[in-house]
Amino acid sequence: MVPKQFSSPILLFYERPMCGKFPNLNLQKLSDARWPWQAAVYRRSTKILKNESFKDDWQLICTGALINQRSVLVAAHCVTELGKLNVIKTADIQVVVGKHHLSDTKETKEQQQLRISAVILHPNYDSLVLDADLAMVKLLDKARINEKVQPICLPEAQSVDSSQPQAFVTGWTILSEGVHVPENETTRVGAIELGDTVDCEQQYAQNGISVSITENMFCARESKHQFSNICPSDTGGIAIFPVSSTSTAGGQKDSGLVWQLLGLVSWGYEQACKPGLYTVYTRVASFKDWIEKNMK
Repeated sequence: MVPKQFSSPILLFYERPMCGKFPNLNLQKLSDARWPWQAAVYRRSTKILKNESFKDDWQLICTGALINQRSVLVAAHCVTELGKLNVIKTADIQVVVGKHHLSDTKETKEQQQLRISAVILHPNYDSLVLDADLAMVKLLDKARINEKVQPICLPEAQSVDSSQPQAFVTGWTILSEGVHVPENETTRVGAIELGDTVDCEQQYAQNGISVSITENMFCARESKHQFSNICPSDTGGIAIFPVSSTSTAGGQKDSGLVWQLLGLVSWGYEQACKPGLYTVYTRVASFKDWIEKNMK
């Protein structure tokens, strides 16, 4: 077995009281949830037709997080050439927000196709061990905020450990080029539990893989007791978690859950959907200062 890179996982953020709101979410029906900060990241591919003409096609490569109207956070390996630091040309990347179904023919009126102005790679990104696996995709087109397109908050805590009471990973299934996209396939989601770094490293070692989990990473596996229909090995995604919050806006109190971005799917096993196996995520809290600097 060898570690597998994932098309990862998204984020939007502007004024803190306005981020991370999902008032109608039913935690008992997670499979129906339409995560408003989730962003689909596509890469252009060119096909040669029978008459030797060329056709541009767009392949879903990653799930990202909208953090403000002009910024999407994504795993760096999604927007670079495999195993290299070379960033994919901005003209060959596109972001779609307001999306729930995997098929591009669904909900076309609600989707926003956004062009890219720049991709900012974290300066410490290591394409071999996938440390600092993080990049900021800057949008040329401003995302329009509405009920189905909202920002997610950055994590308030500088560190999150295995005591985190509730967390989830969300994303779209990444299909190989040319594979038929099921019409009714939608966002997938699963509850996860964070694991101890030493246990995570030992598990990989027992499976013949020597890895080092850095302070910029965390390990998580499928929750044994909660809902999941997602497999990290074929669904890159983002890890999110809710916190209780009470804010005051316009003289009125607004109480409820506020969702924060915990991590981005980075790498793991080929068969990472097997119960008990750990997937490794980029720890967003470790890069909060860099993110806030580059999202302005």
